[in-house]
Order: sequence, then C-alpha cells, then structure tokens
Amino acid sequence: SEYAKVKDVTLGADGSEAPVKNLLTVIIKDSSESDVTANYSIEYITGELLILRRTYTITTLSAEKVYDGEYLEGLYTAEFDEGFVPDNTEITTTKEKNAGIYTNDITSISFYRIIEGSVHEDVSSNYNVIIEEKGTLTISARPISFVIGGTTWNYDGTEHSLPDFEEVLNDGVSQLVPGHTASAKDYVKIKNVSRVLNSVTIEIKDSDDEDVTDNYIISVNEDAYLEITKISLSVRLKNAAYEYSGEYYGKENFIVSTDGL
Repeated sequence: SEYAKVKDVTLGADGSEAPVKNLLTVIIKDSSESDVTANYSIEYITGELLILRRTYTITTLSAEKVYDGEYLEGLYTAEFDEGFVPDNTEITTTKEKNAGIYTNDITSISFYRIIEGSVHEDVSSNYNVIIEEKGTLTISARPISFVIGGTTWNYDGTEHSLPDFEEVLNDGVSQLVPGHTASAKDYVKIKNVSRVLNSVTIEIKDSDDEDVTDNYIISVNEDAYLEITKISLSVRLKNAAYEYSGEYYGKENFIVSTDGL
C-alpha cells in the first residue's frame, strides 16, 4: 500500500493550520506476489491529517550596565515540551548602546532545517512563538567630572574668557570612553568691568565625530570666577596763565598717568 505522509504544518488561506487529505492506495497481491488489485472494487473513505504548530515559549531577560560605547544585547531563555528537539533557530533581540531604558524584545526569529549540506529550509511555520515576558535593558549615563578655573584681568577693552578645563580622574583613571574626546562647546565671555561665575559647556564626541554628550553625566565645579578690574587713572591739572584775548583756554591743561593705557 501507499499512503499520504505529512511532516510540516500546512497553512490555510487565513494562515491557520489546515488539514491535508489522508490518502491511501491499496495494492493487493496473490500468493505468487502478482498484483491482482484490478480484480477488486475498492472504496476509499478519506480522512484528514493535521499537524499543529509546536509552541515555542520565549522569555527575554533584563540586563544593565554603565555606558561604555559598546552595544548591550538582550539575552533570552526558550522552552519546548520536554524531550522535543527543535529545528535550528536564528533569534535576534533588542540591541542598544546609548544611555536609556529599553524593552528587550525579539526583533526577529526563524526556524530552519539544514538540507543538502548547507542549504537552509525555512520551517518557521511549524512553530507558534509566544513571548511570555519581556525584560528591560538599562544603560546608565557615565558620570564624569571636570574642573575649570578663574582669573582676573585689568580692563583693556577686549573680550576675555577662560574655557580651559581638566578632567578629574577617578583613582588616576579617565572616565572618558576610549576614543572619546571632550571640548568646550560654549563658555562665558567678559569684556567690561565686572565679576561673573565662569561656566563652560563641555561636548563629548566619539571616534566617528558623533556627539555622545547625552551618554554622560557631566559635573563641572561652580566656584570659579572671571573678573575685569578698573584701570587706575590719575589726572593732574596744570597751572597756567593767559593774557585776555576773548578766546577760551584750558583744554589741554591736564596730564593723565596710568599703567593700563
């Protein structure tokens, strides 16, 4: 006899499991092994064969780290019925590298069977994937501290600033991710006589010149001042006598002395 064989899930038009006809061909032979099937009128009552999807339950896991410029890729666990050996799987999960909180999701999943050496046959339709629980990926911003200074100038009519800064090392170790550089993006400028708090906005970029400042918690001291002081100016009026002429006198009867002009 010959009969129908089915191994994989068959899908209907609506995407659900669909049965296939259970067909059987009977061959009748006599004692001498001769085929005598034609001598019989055989009535076949067909049945149905239905392969149901195998449930594949996935739980994605939580993980956390401090920002280091590298990707944090979500892990997962998977469960089948005891004793069942699944086909090969390819699963990708959430992968992030910037500071933030992310849901660890399954971004793609496929099942395949290896045939003829290296050829992959997709058998994903044989499985019903259930994501039972989703974990969380947490990348915390990287703390880093800088110190800026202050200074004083005598007024000279020009604009002054002091954007220089230094990193405060942690046990002698820089908290910048290797390949990252810090620079002054904005800073206080002063021109006239005054005393102001020095402030520097620091920007951090990676080796590809991408701005990664938001991945850091930047601390800068707030106790440095910039000051411009007044110039000491001395004006000494001269003594002078003129004979009356009806003109005004006295325009240039003074001497200015200073070490700042």
